[in-house]
Amino acid sequence: MSQAYIHCPNTGKDVYVGLNLEWSQLDSLELPPQEIVCPRCGGSHRFSKDDVTLRADGAGD
Repeated sequence: MSQAYIHCPNTGKDVYVGLNLEWSQLDSLELPPQEIVCPRCGGSHRFSKDDVTLRADGAGD
């Protein structure tokens, strides 16, 4: 299972969005626009499926 991340525009760092997916699920995922409070910068970020990248468990910080 892989973890879903978005890119924080303020810090340039990736942010885990709380989703765990199989790579094959990403194409068929129905994900309405979401909003999270970023743990990196404290700001609020809106994202959609097109903003999500997957990272294998344990990869990166």
